[in-house]
Amino acid sequence: MYKYFLSYLIYTGLVIFYLFEQYHSKIENYHDSLKHSIDKNFNASINAFELLNDSYYNHISSKMAYMLRNVSDASKDQRDLVRYQLREEFTSIYNNRKLTNISSFHIFDKDGSSVLRFHKLNKHDDNLIDTRASLRRLSSNLNAQKGFEIGRYSASYRFQYPLFYDGTFVGSYEFGMDFNIIDTQMQKIFGIKNILYLHKEQVATVLEQQSIEKKYKEVVINDKTFYTLKTKHIHKIQPTIEKILRNHDAVHDGEYFVSLSYKNRDIIAVIIPIKDIGGKHIGFMVTGIEDTVSNTIIQSFVEELIIALLFGVIIIIIIYKDHEYKRYIRNIIDIQHNILIVTDGEEIYDANKKFMDFFGFKSLKQFKKTHTCICDHFVQEKGFLQKTVNNMSWFQYLQNNRDIQHNVVMYNSKKQKRYFKIVFEGFSHSENFILLFNDITEELLQKKKLEQKAYYDKLTSIYSRQSFDYYLEKTLSSGVDFSIIMFDIDGFKDINDIYGHDAGDSVLKELSRLVSSHIRSDDIFARWGGEEFMIIVNVDVVIAEQFANKLRQIIEDHTFKHIDTLTCS
Repeated sequence: MYKYFLSYLIYTGLVIFYLFEQYHSKIENYHDSLKHSIDKNFNASINAFELLNDSYYNHISSKMAYMLRNVSDASKDQRDLVRYQLREEFTSIYNNRKLTNISSFHIFDKDGSSVLRFHKLNKHDDNLIDTRASLRRLSSNLNAQKGFEIGRYSASYRFQYPLFYDGTFVGSYEFGMDFNIIDTQMQKIFGIKNILYLHKEQVATVLEQQSIEKKYKEVVINDKTFYTLKTKHIHKIQPTIEKILRNHDAVHDGEYFVSLSYKNRDIIAVIIPIKDIGGKHIGFMVTGIEDTVSNTIIQSFVEELIIALLFGVIIIIIIYKDHEYKRYIRNIIDIQHNILIVTDGEEIYDANKKFMDFFGFKSLKQFKKTHTCICDHFVQEKGFLQKTVNNMSWFQYLQNNRDIQHNVVMYNSKKQKRYFKIVFEGFSHSENFILLFNDITEELLQKKKLEQKAYYDKLTSIYSRQSFDYYLEKTLSSGVDFSIIMFDIDGFKDINDIYGHDAGDSVLKELSRLVSSHIRSDDIFARWGGEEFMIIVNVDVVIAEQFANKLRQIIEDHTFKHIDTLTCS
């Protein structure tokens, strides 16, 4: 008896070690998905601003370069004249900053001296080559560049563009976007709260003291001093986050995840290092996200541990008390919260109550009247186990690939789709196996929720409905004149019925490419749903109607791949 008890203790230790490793792997994967989601959201805000800046560059670079062609060698009066001309020509861009999210607009001559700051008109002609590494880099490689940088008056994400006249470098200009604007955009679109911390020594050596006192406050974390923005956008959770950072010594150059509780909610503080354009570490950003997954992972760990320990108990019971086998095994199986079956891959010999409840049968005998295998209920979905895989039965595939995780999709008796992870265990001296189907639906749905906040429509690659709603709200708040063109495909259902849904998808993609090629770069073209589309154009209704009729005729004249002709209304 003693040696079997000792064996059970060893088995228990191995099970706990294995499940603990699995638990840490799930937490790491969860953190990776959070980091991926934050990066995607941050880049979406930056990319939208970059697209706008690139569009401006195509429109203003030639004229600006012409004005700057001789400014480096000009007298004070001549520089003042150029400055006046630049201000007259390009002030409208800066004045439209509430719509474009531009917080600073700065023009330099070829030597790195300031010609004009639209955001600080009375400050000019100071040379920034020595204090701005980005200007030195641009003057050296003559390429456009972007990144975070601390300047004399603000710390912001900057886009810098070289200017050339007759092939000669004559200067540059930059657009800046303050961090609080990025934070506002991420909060508005994704509901994520962000806090920026900059190393004091990095800020103090560049930024003027007046700007520091106006925009930043000092924060001391573990004997290190940081500056953080004085802004209404900083969330009330900031003191709690800073307290946790101090307790965990989480301030360093790498990434870090800290869990905390705020107003009875679990929060994960994701710490991401911030580097300047040259790759130098200048601080970090903290993003607070409500944690709705960790408790589920912990619960799954506990459930799997209980199941594994119970399985060990089952083995001991089989060895010592064979005559009590059926009574014990029945009770243990039926108390499981997950589906459990005993099978040799061809026939089900036993199943628990959860199995009956899930599929809506009173007994295993009733199930076998209409089904021979649980695989009859497997849903064909990409990335999940099927009835046959690589010319093998699903059971053979499980046996040959025990070292990887297998997931499957099944509908319950209420026609609800559920996702399961299969745990595969064999009996000693038997061809039968226990298969445990752990319900991981909530875990997968939460993961997909983090990953599916897409900016563009997946099929057509144009703006999604969520993006359209965002731009519509933004346009409404700007106060500019605009119109909305709404159209759908005539007889689209017939296209799907006659040519098939693949052809219908192809038509949607081809139509989206056609319309995109005939609208302006600042028009917002989105898929509203199905075959319905929306366009926001910054013109009055008369011009919009003319443009809509022109698009309708272009579509009607176009020859589509699968259906030749198409009309829209």
